[in-house]
Amino acid sequence: MVLDKGKPVEQTNGPYSGYYISKTSLTYKGKPESSPKRYVDSGTVPYLALPGKLVPASGGPMRLGDLAVVLDEKTGRVVYAIVADIGPDRWVAEGSVSLAEKLEERARSGRKAGYDMQRACAVLVFPYSGDGPEGALAPQDIERRAKAAFEAWGGIGWLMESISLLPEPTQWGACASRQAPPGPGDLAHRTPQAVSPPKSITLRGCTPKQGSLAAAQRWPRGTHDAFRGIRFRG
Repeated sequence: MVLDKGKPVEQTNGPYSGYYISKTSLTYKGKPESSPKRYVDSGTVPYLALPGKLVPASGGPMRLGDLAVVLDEKTGRVVYAIVADIGPDRWVAEGSVSLAEKLEERARSGRKAGYDMQRACAVLVFPYSGDGPEGALAPQDIERRAKAAFEAWGGIGWLMESISLLPEPTQWGACASRQAPPGPGDLAHRTPQAVSPPKSITLRGCTPKQGSLAAAQRWPRGTHDAFRGIRFRG
């Protein structure tokens, strides 16, 4: 949350007047730190929070503002998202309330108390495809740009066909180093390859059915990172 001289800052107007201002690591450029408009709203923006080891201040495998695609493996529904926050290392990914609602195709009706669930999803992140830590985007721009990146990569057909290359999230794992990240806009299409241990990393994620720590593995390709398992909190 936002602090002023060590004290939480409350919102002074709008539907959440009196609530503390919740921070996200990704911000909208030019907005003051004490303004809720500086931070990404979980209720209206579909976003992911990834472990800090994956999104360090510089030189990491991904960065804040990267665009992503989330596929619900049960329904086949696709939602476009942005990497907007740093989450705990014990989960491979956490999703915003808006992301969960879009996956379920249900309307938002106020803030939900105790919103907590796990879901079997395939997540595709395009490293260095966004505008960086101060490059938060409006939902329509997230969808437009992530959809373009996804289609350039190969689209839903390739993703559905390639899910089998990702291991089921049932083994323990931890974040590790990987090759240098690609440059901005490096979204060239490549045929999916089998996982090669020297070029892969393991991430810590959750098993949707048991809710325990589990492993997900990165494909050895420079244009994206992919994993399975996502947790939603709100």
